[in-house]
Amino acid sequence: MPSRSQSNSVTILLSLKKTSRLFLALISMLATHTGVNAQPTIAVASNFKSTMIALISAQTENLHQTKTIFASSGKLVAQISNGAPIDIFLSAEPIGKKLDTRLVVPGSEFTYAFGQLALVSHKSAQHVALDGAKNLSCLAIANPKLAPYGRAALEVIARLKRQDWQFERIVQGQSVAQAFQFFDSGACNNALVAYAQVLSNNKSVHHSVIPSEWHAPIQQNAVLLKRAENATAAEQFLKFLRSESARKIIQDAGYLTDIE
Repeated sequence: MPSRSQSNSVTILLSLKKTSRLFLALISMLATHTGVNAQPTIAVASNFKSTMIALISAQTENLHQTKTIFASSGKLVAQISNGAPIDIFLSAEPIGKKLDTRLVVPGSEFTYAFGQLALVSHKSAQHVALDGAKNLSCLAIANPKLAPYGRAALEVIARLKRQDWQFERIVQGQSVAQAFQFFDSGACNNALVAYAQVLSNNKSVHHSVIPSEWHAPIQQNAVLLKRAENATAAEQFLKFLRSESARKIIQDAGYLTDIE
């Protein structure tokens, strides 16, 4: 028969194990859920970076400060799928089934913008006019496997080739932001990038906006992730993103907020 001291030791050990399990469960819960008033972490498609900064600056109703992560939509999907602590996802394309449904708040996805493409050039404005045949020595685009702007760029290239345009070299960046960097650095004389990047660029560049009918709509969708369900700050930001004041900022930045 165990002594009283042995019995007490066993009881204490069991109690410690139970406490440890409760502590680990609490840590797990905190790691997978955002507090009601915590600052939301927002993953944003790289093309929307300057516009996102403008939106954050214009937040009203005492909204909480947000933390942002910028990358191509494809990379952000991979990060979220691998457990990155993200509350809101602003993609450059419809999200749909790209994310496990268990990660997304049902019915929260909506379109916040439609992107526009622009052809930019370091040479004369006439050089980037969209009529007639031309020969481009280097064209930078976003990676079509990772970015919808890259897929739209391929559609535009196919159309221009039918107009007898020649492309000696096409360079792909991991995102449309990197494609613009290739152009801005002089590595490529031309690029097919987001029109919003042209407007936000500090340098004046020659450009032509690509007609929207030349490619499938670049429908940029937002979604609330499950870890932020019922998080007030995250819900407030999405409410603001739908507001008329936010739509005005988005339109001024070079996006459409609806298409015919």
